[in-house]
Amino acid sequence: MKEFSELIKNIETLRRLSREFFVFGYKSRADYNKKSGKTYDNDKRRLESYFAELFHERSDKSGKRVSILVDSDAVNENPLYRLYKAKSFTDNDLILHFSIISTLSELKSATAPEVINYIDAHFANYDVKFDVGIVRLKLNEYTQLGILKAEKCGTKLCYSLLDEFDENTVNWDAINYFSEVDCLGIIGSYLLDRQTTNDVPSIPIFFKHRQLFAALDSIYLLQALKAIHNHISLQITRKSGSDNDQQSSITTKKVIPLRILINRQNGRQYVAAYDVERNTYLNYRLDHILEIIDGASVPIEFFEELRTELNVRLENTWNVNYFGDRPYQVKMILHVGKDEQFILRRLFREGHGGEVKQIGDESYLYQISIYDPSEMIPWVKSFIGRIESFQCENKQVENRFYNDVSVLLKEMADTEYDDIS
Repeated sequence: MKEFSELIKNIETLRRLSREFFVFGYKSRADYNKKSGKTYDNDKRRLESYFAELFHERSDKSGKRVSILVDSDAVNENPLYRLYKAKSFTDNDLILHFSIISTLSELKSATAPEVINYIDAHFANYDVKFDVGIVRLKLNEYTQLGILKAEKCGTKLCYSLLDEFDENTVNWDAINYFSEVDCLGIIGSYLLDRQTTNDVPSIPIFFKHRQLFAALDSIYLLQALKAIHNHISLQITRKSGSDNDQQSSITTKKVIPLRILINRQNGRQYVAAYDVERNTYLNYRLDHILEIIDGASVPIEFFEELRTELNVRLENTWNVNYFGDRPYQVKMILHVGKDEQFILRRLFREGHGGEVKQIGDESYLYQISIYDPSEMIPWVKSFIGRIESFQCENKQVENRFYNDVSVLLKEMADTEYDDIS
């Protein structure tokens, strides 16, 4: 019988488990309809080893439900960063790791054969014999991870440890802030782990609202950003729906990544890309991606042509949707009292560059042209009580707005409203 282990080789497993228990939450055995009860228990135990103090249980008619609860006002570090700082390893992995670090600390710079000879001579008591090929692979892996640096020594490749940095020259407060607000804040978290000086001043940072779950997608965000920077195509494998969704499907697409977009309302991150097969632009949600494989280089001229066209379309977007044949014009007339200038400030600050014009003593016209007007409906609704009229060239969006308001009025007044437009 296979013994349970908290360690996981594939980061994708951790992403799936964390999203199921953190984003969706309150999972019970019955919710895992594609897995056995034992699998549920093992998944729960693994996550509890990472987030013991954040685990929350409650009981209802269907049994005990488990979730990961985080009060963003009470934590000053994203707890999901812990997932990237754990890795499965063997006894030989440990021995080889510390043997390489100790060897290069002593020799300063050495080739792969020199490293293996030193290990054989000074660490023979571990009764482990490492092949030169294995050591060379580990040296190259550590070079890619930034633990070592490799330089040409004549015709050979020499490895050495990276130079230590002076902690007194580092602005730890700036790194601390970066680690919590940037899309790739995990990098700042790794840097903070190297902080050893106890008397370094630190300013605790707390947030009223924050999107913690974006940290789960850092590994693919970094890969997409590298592809954009290096002008290369990607093969993206993604899944629609959750693990328990019977209608979910897995598809693989060859795309040219152009930009990273972030939804301002819910914090979701997207890769804006050009679909080579369909000859169109599409957004790929990072939290739906299962795998990214680097492809071939893209001619710079073609890449810049696609990026320019995308940027033009993005000028007429409210959030992240830029699809459609043309932008639709939206007009909204608001009643703004003489002592309510804060409403105008909201229009200028939150209106995405839309035109604001006074058309009466206390009436103002706001208008904008965007590809997907439905994205702005939640913002428009925040002005209910001041809206004198709302018009949209996309009549489906306009009708949806008035229908929603009609339902709201019915619920509030418990009376019948046939037509409020």
